[in-house]
Amino acid sequence: MLEMLKRISEGKGSREDIDTLIELGEDIMDTALCGLGQTAPNPVLNTIRYFRNEYEEHINSKYCRASVCASLFTAPCRNACPADVDVPRYIEYIQRGMYMDAVRSIREKNPFPSVCGRLCTHPCEERCRRDQLDEPMAIRSLKRFAADYELEHAEAFYFDAELNNIPRKGKRVAIIGGGPAGLTAAYYLAIWGYEVTIFEASDKLGGMLNYAVPPYRLPNDVLQKEIDIILNSGVNVITGMKAGQDLSLDEIRKNFDAVFLGIGAQQPVKLGIKGEDAGGVMTALEFLRRINEGERPQIGEKVIVVGGGSTAFDSARSAMRLGAKEVTILYRRSKWDMPALPEEKIHAAEEGVRLYEYIAPLEIMVDECGNMKGVWCIRMAKGEFDDSARRKPVPIRGSEFQMDADTLLIAIGAQGEAEGFEGIEFTRWKTFKINPDTLETSLKGVFAGGDCIRGPDTVIQSIADGRKAALSIDKYLGGNQEEIEKGQQAGKRQIYASIIEHEQERLKVPVLNPEVRKTNFDEIELPFDEEACRREALRCLRCDAE
Repeated sequence: MLEMLKRISEGKGSREDIDTLIELGEDIMDTALCGLGQTAPNPVLNTIRYFRNEYEEHINSKYCRASVCASLFTAPCRNACPADVDVPRYIEYIQRGMYMDAVRSIREKNPFPSVCGRLCTHPCEERCRRDQLDEPMAIRSLKRFAADYELEHAEAFYFDAELNNIPRKGKRVAIIGGGPAGLTAAYYLAIWGYEVTIFEASDKLGGMLNYAVPPYRLPNDVLQKEIDIILNSGVNVITGMKAGQDLSLDEIRKNFDAVFLGIGAQQPVKLGIKGEDAGGVMTALEFLRRINEGERPQIGEKVIVVGGGSTAFDSARSAMRLGAKEVTILYRRSKWDMPALPEEKIHAAEEGVRLYEYIAPLEIMVDECGNMKGVWCIRMAKGEFDDSARRKPVPIRGSEFQMDADTLLIAIGAQGEAEGFEGIEFTRWKTFKINPDTLETSLKGVFAGGDCIRGPDTVIQSIADGRKAALSIDKYLGGNQEEIEKGQQAGKRQIYASIIEHEQERLKVPVLNPEVRKTNFDEIELPFDEEACRREALRCLRCDAE
């Protein structure tokens, strides 16, 4: 069993190994003559029972999501990045002061370096080995510094010159949805020689980046500059046209050789309680969209937000900026179970947002004019563990109470939109069913990625899906980009600077004073100091080097 487990951890296993481990483990349990022998196989059998998908990832994809099987990756930070960005390489470029090269390196896998330098959930930092010595590298901050340097110093985008030398493949690809997944797929397919057209239902590209992320986290001009770079690679755009409604999917398939669906998951989930249609009640996505379109919704003095993700915190902090006196977030689980990033919770608390955990809304109280006047709530307690490894919240009888409020913002999730795409198989969450290896849907030549296959997820995951789908589309249309990139993989890595093995403080992100920033929508993170960023880059332990 040990030999098979070692083989799997090195990426050399086969599907048969899993079945053999189960068979061997059960035989040992049945034939052993002592309690020790009878229980010895339990750890292996239990991990296969509950985490079989991770065994299969090691075998099929040569991927270890825990970043512990060192033979399967060059560095844990890169392995943790959904987009497979070569983190150590661009950090070395920053060490050398070669910021443009750092951005070019990032853009090989991710065309949104400035966006991700602000919004990425930075799973790379969670796996950084520097954390075993002092603190993980400030990888996202370094990415942002280099990307902003490029946007500030590049007088003209350099992709036109490159585009002239790209041989055209004579194949057409339609991208339905101009969000991060669609734009990513469009960018790579365009620079690989395909004729690409994006169909976007809204007037602007960017998807949720454009409509659901407040300017204090992502300034509009930063997003637009990166979209311009993508369009400059030769992408055609048709806005104001909703595929499946204004133009059928069948018609698109007749005129294009392949299709990518990146329509997101923009249909908000409602609470399903009495009074939800009252005046003053709206979804957080609607609220944020109105702000990003230049409106200032009237919200009164007291605002309640229900939810625990980034959208909940974005809407709560935006409400503070619109002049609300009291903003409260209600969450039915513990604050530690909230999917929002720790820094979002800290910044919200600094700005005066209150967080109440283990509370759920039961009913929205409505006045005689049809407007909400408060929320009838109930306290929750920890129940049994559920499939997400969190304790399921259960209501405490007799703990009901009322909270006064002028506005209620609902931020408990979103789902996909099936209308117009009836020919494709869906899940019960209205997301597309796809082949996980290729991202192809049940319709031949139609691929999908981003929130429309996962539900609401991170920006970096949508970007990763967009590029993965682009590679699959290229292969479907007879291309060999995947083989080309495998042949271009770097060989032995060289270390540029001496490794710092003593403790050294992590780069601190400068931010606006909370009392100042909560009065406006200016970006709260201030520009980084170049010397500090170079010093932070030198903290890298260069796990990728031999």
